[in-house]
Amino acid sequence: MWAYLLWLAGWTVAVSLVIAAASYVGLRYNLSDLRESDLYEYQLAKIAAAGPVSTVFVGDSSLGTGIDARYWAILDGRSATNLALIGPFGFAGSYNMIRRQLEVSRPDVIVIMQTPDMMTRRIEYEGILVTSLHFSEMLEIPLAAWTRMLLNSDIPLGVVRRMLRMPPDYGLQEIDFARQGPPLDMAERRAKVQRKQYTPQSIRPGKDLYLRSIADLCRREKLTCLYAHGPWYEPFCRQSSDYLAAVNETVRAAGLVVVDGTPFCATDDELGDSFEHVRLEVKRHVTEYYWRLIRAAVPVVADRTGPS
Repeated sequence: MWAYLLWLAGWTVAVSLVIAAASYVGLRYNLSDLRESDLYEYQLAKIAAAGPVSTVFVGDSSLGTGIDARYWAILDGRSATNLALIGPFGFAGSYNMIRRQLEVSRPDVIVIMQTPDMMTRRIEYEGILVTSLHFSEMLEIPLAAWTRMLLNSDIPLGVVRRMLRMPPDYGLQEIDFARQGPPLDMAERRAKVQRKQYTPQSIRPGKDLYLRSIADLCRREKLTCLYAHGPWYEPFCRQSSDYLAAVNETVRAAGLVVVDGTPFCATDDELGDSFEHVRLEVKRHVTEYYWRLIRAAVPVVADRTGPS
């Protein structure tokens, strides 16, 4: 019996190590057919190809679905690029996208735009695993997070699918971000709004870890950096004023300037397939909204920090 149990334990450990290794390689080198892998690769290619850029946006899907960088460049008369990833990359992903941009050129303005509920989510160790510039940075990831990220079959299966067929077309070239699904059902929206309450206590302890890394980088490199909340469903905006005020204080305490007037609060007609996504048809309107607020905020930052 003991011999059998030892044999079983040995095989369990061996299989777990194989899955973990395959997951690590698949994530680190973008070998899976998962949407986030293709998106990350697409954004890295944009950095390499674009050269000097005046305004750089980093953040999550609220940014990707909310800001049209091509239209922003028309409004602003200066170049812009949208390097949005998705929620699980979090502040860590934004931090490393800024670092990768700085390897190529130094923007005039950097805008960090995350969904307003980002502060309630888990610390984004997945973002460090995928986007870190050096292996030593990954040594800070807790063992429990390594286990959660790597001991699952999704990533190895995604690698196999990619080897067997072409990856899905996510529409990245077409709309400069992944396509959305169908809009949220109205009844589902209302039920979730009733269930979900955001208060200052909703902010996850330690969530500002990589936000502070961003602020330190901006300060050290004398960059003009702004923080803006991405679009959010209007009922959440209306009932979460105390939560948003607490988030703003956390962002300011980290060392970043918050863009007043954000988030853009999306109505039922403007909402897309998530509470933080606006429909493609209103993306230009939302871009104009943020352009006015961010342009107004830039002189304030310059007055506080001096020329970048």
